[in-house]
Parts: sequence; structure tokens; C-alpha cells
Amino acid sequence: MSDEWLDDFLSLEPVPQPRLVKEPFGHALPYEALVDMSGLQNVVSMPRFPEVWLHEEDEFDYLSPRHGNPAYSLSLLKNPSDDDTLMARELLRRLAYGFHDYAAREIVARFHRDVRRSHAAAADDCEDPDEPGPGVAP
Repeated sequence: MSDEWLDDFLSLEPVPQPRLVKEPFGHALPYEALVDMSGLQNVVSMPRFPEVWLHEEDEFDYLSPRHGNPAYSLSLLKNPSDDDTLMARELLRRLAYGFHDYAAREIVARFHRDVRRSHAAAADDCEDPDEPGPGVAP
């Protein structure tokens, strides 16, 4: 099996830690809307999702620590694509691995598990049904 299926994964490049600021800036985007835009399955329920703000001030992401509800200011200048779905996936990836956001980590992990499972199932479907499986005598 080729490694082309790895293209379905989100980037595995390291994500820099966000810089700290007192107040978030940019324009607000509800967390649930970001997940919806990404096309990924929201597997987390929380009483209150973190605040997400999108900005174009510079290429850095920022964290506004708040008790019980942090606010994230994410740069739109770092996105590799103009496609809204790919942009939302990149933002979730940065939230998961740069901000270590619990909800984003769960959502991204579920996406990667689903990709692996679907490609494993596709590989199983491609095998010759007349061939015996591993460990089965012909």
C-alpha cells in the first residue's frame, strides 16, 4: 500500500506556542462554527467552549488566559489555503498542538483515527477475496 493516504492527515509540522496578551483581538468566531467549517466531527461537549478570535495583525497566535475560559487569537496570515475548510482545519490543528486545547486535540485525534480506519478498510476491500487471509492454509 502506498503512503498517499498520509496526505489526508493534517500537517505534522511543529506548532509554536502562542504569545500571551491580556485581551483577545480580531473578530470573534464561535468555537462550534470553527468546527463546523472544518467538516470534522465535534466529539466534545463542554458547558463553555473557549473564545476564538481571528486576526490579521501579524503571523503570531496569542493566548489570553482567563479562569475557566481562555481566549485564543489566531492569525489568518499563517494559513496555507484560501479554502475555508482547510483554513478551519489548520486553525484546529494549531489550537490542538500549539495551545494544547483539550477540545481541539480530541477533535483532531478523532479525525486522524477515522482517516486511518477508512484507509485500512479500503485496503482490506482491495485484497483478492479468493486469496486466503494471513495464517490460513490454501
